[in-house]
Amino acid sequence: MHLCPDLSCFIKASERSSASRAFRQGTQFADPRAAAVSFINGAKQQVMSLLSVASRSGWISAGRTQVEQSMQSGQAALVLVAADASRSVGTRFSLQAEQRHIPFQVCLQAEDFSQLRPGKSVVVLSIHHRGMARRLLTVASRSATLTRSFSNSMDESDPIDSTFRPREYADTKFQPKQ
Repeated sequence: MHLCPDLSCFIKASERSSASRAFRQGTQFADPRAAAVSFINGAKQQVMSLLSVASRSGWISAGRTQVEQSMQSGQAALVLVAADASRSVGTRFSLQAEQRHIPFQVCLQAEDFSQLRPGKSVVVLSIHHRGMARRLLTVASRSATLTRSFSNSMDESDPIDSTFRPREYADTKFQPKQ
């Protein structure tokens, strides 16, 4: 089953019982909004798993100085900035990434990034492995789109955090180097 990352698609799939056809059994979203939240939470876990693998493999630079060095040396295949990073940090790295034609994405929180480097406060990462960068960008972009559509129709009771909530500087999309 494929759903585009938009809350309206989750609602339509629920109304049409699309999940039942995809899973070949009686399946229905009890609440399409809850399904969207589950999708976002699953995406966060997937991004954290991918980042963990990349970190253990040595494919990550963490921190402002290391990320700038990896961008200058041409190692960076993707730049990730925490959703709760300051506007100046986000703007600075989005502009540098744009100048060097490096994909840029806002995702997760600084505390999530800091799990990769215990004892260090991290708001920006760069990924060196191109395949891993492509996969992370795909998952994070889909989740950001769903979060954006979800937050447009959100009320106070919705249990969603700003994990993939886009910031003004995050609206720019760059294509990865081939």
